[in-house]
Amino acid sequence: MERKSFASIEIKAHPSINDCVFDFKNTSLDSKVNEHIVEEIMGVFSEKIPKDNDGTGEWEWLQKQKQNNFIDALYKGKIDVISKFLTNMFRNEATYGYLSPSFLDAVSSPDSVKSDILCNVDSCFEFSDINNILDLTSDFGNPYGLKIDGHFILPDTPRHYYYSFKICKLLENAIAPFIIEIGGGYGGLCLQNWKRFEGNCTVVNMDLFPALIVTYFYLVKNGIPVNLITEKKSKIKEKMVNLILADEVKSIWKMIPKSDLIFNSRSLCEMDQNTILEYFNLINLGKTKFFYHENSNYLLFPKSERHVEVVADNFPIDKKKYSLLSKYLTPFTGGSGRYREYIYKKL
Repeated sequence: MERKSFASIEIKAHPSINDCVFDFKNTSLDSKVNEHIVEEIMGVFSEKIPKDNDGTGEWEWLQKQKQNNFIDALYKGKIDVISKFLTNMFRNEATYGYLSPSFLDAVSSPDSVKSDILCNVDSCFEFSDINNILDLTSDFGNPYGLKIDGHFILPDTPRHYYYSFKICKLLENAIAPFIIEIGGGYGGLCLQNWKRFEGNCTVVNMDLFPALIVTYFYLVKNGIPVNLITEKKSKIKEKMVNLILADEVKSIWKMIPKSDLIFNSRSLCEMDQNTILEYFNLINLGKTKFFYHENSNYLLFPKSERHVEVVADNFPIDKKKYSLLSKYLTPFTGGSGRYREYIYKKL
């Protein structure tokens, strides 16, 4: 029997939507102050700027249609333009596709996004160890969303905090854990993990070129040490966030030591089948203790020519090497509720 529906959390209007302050204005901060940081970042990436877009599946379309102006500025090395994009990254196309929803989509339906943020905050308080709402706020990149004491809670920060909490639970016996993230977006989970482990961890984040530029900027602004790894510069630095370009992962993977956990959220299912297979070949051959991911398990757009997802139940995990510990609905909004969390443990 073919499944025609999926279980999901209720999409609802939060009762406090009119009692809180939100900001979805198209504002822009002065970017001149960040141009020196952008020059440094572009210098670090100077030899590794791809000639063409490096996304596959849905991400290829997003790069061509939704991030194209930002990517064009990166290719042309326009420091002032790049700085403007990064200084205001959360309110422009530089982070399109990295948040649920991105700013450009949020402004078209602000009331539903307001409700989603409040519901996600509630879920975070129920399912994690948070006790201070200010721990969910962001300061850099001109964030939007729920305003708390002059700071902002982005739509996805409650989810990132929760992931970090779950990761910490899985690695409670690890000393200075080694964490790998596939597709870290703008670096939101990297930041939460760094805070939770108080810098006593090593993080490797693998992603597409535009995303790593955004991540580098965001983490540096938050005072986190960052290291770009390339084929020529392949040394992973402990107690830093190490970045690897997606097209170099295969050649660099063998240099990565035994890790404690590999994580992915909402992007593996949007890659093409070949890219997914490449990642899982590395995961299956690796020595990580846990593989934790949250991805779609239902084809919401089965007739779409560009948005044809690979459902998570069909990911090519080696079941002879990994045991599924748990699978359940995520308690957070986004994706019409079709996302599921999976936790695998190496046998």
